[in-house]
Amino acid sequence: MAMQVQFKEIAASFDSGRFALVVDEFRVENEMRRDWHRYIQIYCVHERRLVSRFEVKDYTDPLHIALVEKKRGGVLTASHRGRVSLWTLDGKLIWARRDLRKAQAVHVIPHKTLEFVFGLWGDDNAYLILNPIMGGTRHRITFCTRVAASLGGAYVMASRRGRAAGTWLLDPETFQPLWRVLPEEAFRIRPGPDSFLAIWFGGYAIIDFSGAILARRTARGVLDAAWHQAGYWTAYDATVSPNEILAIQPDGKSKIVCRLDSFAGSHATLLAGGTMIAGSSGKVLDTSNGLLIWDFSGALAT
Repeated sequence: MAMQVQFKEIAASFDSGRFALVVDEFRVENEMRRDWHRYIQIYCVHERRLVSRFEVKDYTDPLHIALVEKKRGGVLTASHRGRVSLWTLDGKLIWARRDLRKAQAVHVIPHKTLEFVFGLWGDDNAYLILNPIMGGTRHRITFCTRVAASLGGAYVMASRRGRAAGTWLLDPETFQPLWRVLPEEAFRIRPGPDSFLAIWFGGYAIIDFSGAILARRTARGVLDAAWHQAGYWTAYDATVSPNEILAIQPDGKSKIVCRLDSFAGSHATLLAGGTMIAGSSGKVLDTSNGLLIWDFSGALAT
């Protein structure tokens, strides 16, 4: 009876070489019995090792995670039916909220006074800003699906749907919508030093911190991106095979940097300032040339 392992959702801290991964392990003994466990595993690419691993037992549906390496950080976990919990990096429970349900995504958002807050997309009509200390609700944004902020939290943008559909500039103190800057609902919003990259299905835009649109371009699908230390956004295009790495300049122009040697996985995240990409395939790849850096699928905790 062999054990089967599935890598699921993956999350990384900003500008870090560490990432967290949801891992499902199960053995099928017979038609009536299945031994199943779910773990959070944290890896460090620079040290090429599995840093920690702990089991989470209260979740049976898809698990959403966010990783933050700050004084009050850790791993935030949430699911559609389970509780919302914050864990230390070695698996100690810090706080939990059982009143929050229908979680579809969680995010880490830089903040002006708290250093960061957590964002929780609960359903189509509500997005909650949570205090990281005990998980209390600070703000509620209607018709919102995601929120992103510049480093330091002085400028904030959000994606909204329904009657408020579009990409909006928010007040950084109250998180209330100020005005709509794009008619499209951005699936990703990634900050740079003085502007945001907003990505939707089939296109993207560069928006400065005042809300002015600096450039609009088309794209084949939905990209993911991170600000690269070289002065552009590194973007990952999973809609083509082999997967491509793009460089998107602050003026909106883009070019293909490389094609990945290996499939990154159905879940993937850019890390270490956009210089690497880690995916649920169990591999970390170099975004400058597409080559394999580390196969972490067999790494053991030390």
